Amino acid sequence: MLITRKIHIITITIIIYAISNYINDNLYTKLSLHFDYNVIDDRFQLVSNIFRKNFLNGWERGGAALTVYHKNQKILDIWGGYADVQAARKWQMDTITSTFSCLKNVMALCIALLVERKLANYDDLIIKYWPNFGDNNKANITIKMLLTDKMNLKYLNKPLTLKNATDHEAMRKIFENEQPKWLPEEKSGCYGSLFYWLIDQLIRHIDKQKRGVQQYFHDEIASKFGIDYSIGLMKTEEYRLARIAMPSWFDIFSEIYQTPHLMSNLLFQFFTHKLSTDKLLSPANQFLLEQISINSTDICTIKHLAKNIGLLVFIDQSQVSHAYGHSAFGCQQVIHDRRNNLTIAYVTNAIKVGVYNQCRTYIRLHNAIYDIIEKN
Repeated sequence: MLITRKIHIITITIIIYAISNYINDNLYTKLSLHFDYNVIDDRFQLVSNIFRKNFLNGWERGGAALTVYHKNQKILDIWGGYADVQAARKWQMDTITSTFSCLKNVMALCIALLVERKLANYDDLIIKYWPNFGDNNKANITIKMLLTDKMNLKYLNKPLTLKNATDHEAMRKIFENEQPKWLPEEKSGCYGSLFYWLIDQLIRHIDKQKRGVQQYFHDEIASKFGIDYSIGLMKTEEYRLARIAMPSWFDIFSEIYQTPHLMSNLLFQFFTHKLSTDKLLSPANQFLLEQISINSTDICTIKHLAKNIGLLVFIDQSQVSHAYGHSAFGCQQVIHDRRNNLTIAYVTNAIKVGVYNQCRTYIRLHNAIYDIIEKN
């Protein structure tokens, strides 16, 4: 009886998959493939071809962009697909999209710049700059604890309203009134969106001009180095924004089928997750960014993660840490490899299930880039 039931379930699943595949292939308007580029180094033409293949295979449903620097030279700057499939609006050179948790790279860089300028130290207690933060048993929390997800404020005890979320004074009071959710240094668990508000508050209390992280990044980094990246978005820039495209069940099944170990990770997280909610820095501070502070299971993502001060540390097959950066929801990725003097940035508006080496569209680009570099 049990075997018969399993056969029925498998049969129904195959039928649903076949119908979904038919609908996906025949009932939607087919947009012409679109690719463009600014720079393609001849040595990396294969990577460009793989980028195109992601679209040809149907793995990249929306738009995407890939930029690679090697030995301080831009060797790849390519993009393709659609910023808005529904409107047939193509992804352009100036298209922007949400980078989700890759924003942590930027915020960690802002703190690193404050440390570089001797305005703060990673081992400083937060109360040195923000005295009232120490209320309710938080006095012994350091800047490093905040950046390495050991600060123990995974969630807020009260619901967060939009009014409070856009009022930095209200957010300051909320954090001051919060109590730790576990003992500092006891566990490591990423605290999602709260991280951004906490960094914003910390910078406001350290910066002599009392700027928030949005203004600080714009003034001290983006405008000085000509970086087209912002924290938040002005209305005048909305026309450049890509529409986020969530995956259909067909897309999810297809990705899991192509990447089987995703299923075990997803199920494990589902059943165990309990807390949902060189021109800039000195060599010494650059070195700090790739040193592992934590190498253990994150209690919120239920993944074994190596972390440093605000970033993830990527460990190669020889178990040597050689790169740092951040992965993000939907398959966004930024990684800097000091050993190979290599930086890779990949963004997409079509959300994927996996991230980093579990995201099929990114990882084959990543592997191809490293294969070429190692041969040269």
